[in-house]
Amino acid sequence: MEQKRRTPSGDAMPVTSHDVAQRAGVSQSTVSRVLTGDSAVRETTRQRVLAALEELNYAPNVAARTMKTGRTGAIAVVISRLTNPFYPELLDAVSEAALEAGLHVIVMNAEMDGEADAARALRARSVDGVILATATEESAKLWSGYDRSAPIVLINRVVESLPFAQITGDHVSGSAEVARFFLKHGRQRIALITAPLSASTTAEREAGFLDALAADKAPVNSGNIMRAAAVSHEEGRQAMLFLLRQPQRPTAVFCVSDLLAIGAIDAARELNISVPGDIWVVGFDNVQLASWGGYQLTTVSQPAKEMARRGVKALLDRLDKPRARTEIVRLPTQLVIRESARSWF
Repeated sequence: MEQKRRTPSGDAMPVTSHDVAQRAGVSQSTVSRVLTGDSAVRETTRQRVLAALEELNYAPNVAARTMKTGRTGAIAVVISRLTNPFYPELLDAVSEAALEAGLHVIVMNAEMDGEADAARALRARSVDGVILATATEESAKLWSGYDRSAPIVLINRVVESLPFAQITGDHVSGSAEVARFFLKHGRQRIALITAPLSASTTAEREAGFLDALAADKAPVNSGNIMRAAAVSHEEGRQAMLFLLRQPQRPTAVFCVSDLLAIGAIDAARELNISVPGDIWVVGFDNVQLASWGGYQLTTVSQPAKEMARRGVKALLDRLDKPRARTEIVRLPTQLVIRESARSWF
């Protein structure tokens, strides 16, 4: 329903797009173009309209707009593992990019049948498109009936058997950089805390790290490769406790996610083992928690905001040009060095 505002006499009165146009000093058609995410609207004009929409607390009549334009202005974002701080941060980035494009985000949890819900919503045309942030090969079974013209985009993870646009980080080169960083600074007993290979992010990070070490004739001892059952603080903690209780404990540990790495640091503290004095710890993702004073985690930074921005743009492009070519885009990552792995400690 449209939001109501009050006249000076107290009568309820619906806010219309005409009111928004008057407030912003633009035409009513310009307001409509902003609401439908038309990229041809000048940025200064769009910002004036968005400000007027907020000031008047305007909500468009979705049913009327759908009948007129064929679009709802809503997209489904399927995400999971919200206990992992990377995913709320990625969701924030997607929501911000969607808002800038005039889109409303409906969040669906993959761990609670969110992908199936998104597929049903797309078939029912209650959303214009779907962004999948945690897809796996299992997802291919659900989405294999759609061709590349479908308004579906993958971000963060890739599933190469699916024909959709996919935007991810360069996990292989980012992890290889960690391996070279360890070797450059003389770390000889190296360990890996990894996770299930069903996620492309884990598989690529693990492969990039191990292959770079092997290329330098410094392979990881199989006893120093710990595969967590899931990406969680407790799994990282338990894996690190095992490694640190070995007769020859590692001098450096790479964890395929920051959440695992933070659990690993906490395990070292339990045993009064210094990070980085006795052992280096490096993660992957660069979540906000990684920079906090209590951890100062060295990590590989993912371009989450750019990934989200490109994902939303790819979805809009697919809606406008269903037959356009799709591709897998791998965005560069960056090693961020903090106190958990510094050569002068």
